[in-house]
Amino acid sequence: MKDASKSEVELASLILGYLCEAAPDQAASLTVDAKILDVIDSFSFVEMFGFIEAERGAAIDLSKAGPQDLETVQSFARFLSRI
Repeated sequence: MKDASKSEVELASLILGYLCEAAPDQAASLTVDAKILDVIDSFSFVEMFGFIEAERGAAIDLSKAGPQDLETVQSFARFLSRI
């Protein structure tokens, strides 16, 4: 069973890992400040949700997410660590 209670740092690392795989040409310059939709398109963003849900072993409830929560790697990891 996966652990849904990953820390913000672990989640940021997971997101960065996904982004590096999805956009290998940008991998060397990716940081937690990267704007997710500057790296991947919206279809890949949805795929990333599925990947994170599988890794966490829990669904992502976006009902309390605002646009700022989904903007950067860090803001998304922070949001995920709170749910």
